[in-house]
Amino acid sequence: MRRRVSFSLPTDALTLLDRDAEWVVEPGSFEVQVGQSSADIRLRETVTVTGERSPPSSPVAVMDSMGNR
Repeated sequence: MRRRVSFSLPTDALTLLDRDAEWVVEPGSFEVQVGQSSADIRLRETVTVTGERSPPSSPVAVMDSMGNR
């Protein structure tokens, strides 16, 4: 049986440390994995961050592979 799972993923969860040692959110694709452990991944979904490279506190649009925000 398939179930729909929905949750909010704050843009701060997608931050990375750049070459200048600054925390930023960059546009691109990220894979979100859900499972009981890292060895038991049951769901995978790619989300796409759009917009300009920005500090984590700035609003950034996040879309899943089906175009949902």
